[in-house]
Amino acid sequence: MFLRNNKPGRGVIKAISAIAIFIMLFGLIASCGKAPTKVETTPTQTMPSRTPAPTVELAPTRDRAIYLTPEPTQFPSDVQIPIQTSYNLPAWMSDPHTAILLDLTIKKDAQYSSWTLAFLNAATGEWYYLPFPSDAQTYFWLDSMHFGLLSKDLQTMYLIDVKSGQVTSILIPQSSTSGLKLSALIQPIQVNRGSKVGEYLFENSLDYSRRFASATSHYRANSDSNQESRPITVTEVNTGQVILQLNPLPGWLNNYYAWSPVDESYLAVVEGQPDQTVDFWFPVKNTTLRVYDVTTAQIISSIKADIGSFVWSPDGNRILSQDAISLYWNFGYGFRKAPCIFNVQTGENKCITRIIDRPTPAGYVLGTSTDYQWSPDGKSISFVYEYDSPSEMKGTVCIYNLLDGNFNCPTDRLSRLPEWSGNFWLGGWNINYYDISPDRQYLHFCFSSDSLHSDSQGGPSNDGLIRMDGQGLIYWFDEVNGDYPKSQCSYSGSIWRPLP
Repeated sequence: MFLRNNKPGRGVIKAISAIAIFIMLFGLIASCGKAPTKVETTPTQTMPSRTPAPTVELAPTRDRAIYLTPEPTQFPSDVQIPIQTSYNLPAWMSDPHTAILLDLTIKKDAQYSSWTLAFLNAATGEWYYLPFPSDAQTYFWLDSMHFGLLSKDLQTMYLIDVKSGQVTSILIPQSSTSGLKLSALIQPIQVNRGSKVGEYLFENSLDYSRRFASATSHYRANSDSNQESRPITVTEVNTGQVILQLNPLPGWLNNYYAWSPVDESYLAVVEGQPDQTVDFWFPVKNTTLRVYDVTTAQIISSIKADIGSFVWSPDGNRILSQDAISLYWNFGYGFRKAPCIFNVQTGENKCITRIIDRPTPAGYVLGTSTDYQWSPDGKSISFVYEYDSPSEMKGTVCIYNLLDGNFNCPTDRLSRLPEWSGNFWLGGWNINYYDISPDRQYLHFCFSSDSLHSDSQGGPSNDGLIRMDGQGLIYWFDEVNGDYPKSQCSYSGSIWRPLP
């Protein structure tokens, strides 16, 4: 989970935007081997202006809503918090079927700054807080019965058994953490068993929602952002040997790529040309999605279409895509077209027009639909709608059933939170990212006044959790800075406990 991530989520641009938001709010508060194989590959939208409404009547929260403010134990910022040999964990954590959201919270005032891991029992609303050790760099779920911490020197993994509370220290070779990008706002790390027996491979899980390692971590792909064409190099993890390099023709470039979740050697890549008339450096013209077999350098499937970002289906047979211009979401270019599903085996490409044909709330227009995700069984997709009006915005998360065409939007009936009434931004709210629990019973989301398709306005944000039937809302702040609420949701992304 992630700054999704979801989202939720969720990537480098979001992380940079999040840091910028935090800095802006702080200032406001203070003032108030083998030779590579080379493969050669052959209208601006404007948004309605928004001005904060002078007065806004906030509807009351629903009866079943629960408001929780995490109150972690405070520690002076210069006090060292060691990793313990064991922890006294609550009994509900020992049941592998309990849906648990793991979040990172922070409490600040003039003298104290404490980071705390917060575990939320989604069914009961119970919290358990574990002080974040000084030696830890990041956190993760390894499986349903173990969560872990990675040391700052990236040499030790601490695994905590949630049934016994016992801590096991495991030395990590340097090769297991090569390529990690650790920002000032700690990013969640997804842990995958590496190709070597008894070792683990760590990688970033929130970089444009892509994995850099293949399905079983045998291969790794990296794009060289220092070169304008963004060539993609594929290496064999065990040996470090380069097995493939994708070098676009002059004037073309690679941009978005992702490994198949099933086929070890299949890498999908979007290639195209930038539009020099509008100074776009992402490929938005003549875009083509190609699926490569990296072991043979052969193209096994391709389609020339208006494609930017995309998501593989869990079975590796389909790819769901958005248009190329949606890559400029943070410059105000929302995705208002129908998403399309490309069948890798047959070459068929179908677009889901029902998603954009769904009625919008009265007085609003569709600003964007984004953050598309597949359900684990591949029978449905989920996404965020953002709606705009001249004075404000609103958003919701919906799940679309691919078999019967039905919508389920758990957040449709949410009102804005009454705690926002004293803050400086009353221009509406949106859901910036989300993630669904593995058992598909709960939705976690970022409830924010920031737009999904423009630079952030820096308004207040909450984390929220709701059942998939739209009942039982819980929401909380991840930072309390004196009496002022946090500037953004989940610093490094909340993550769900995996199913057993």
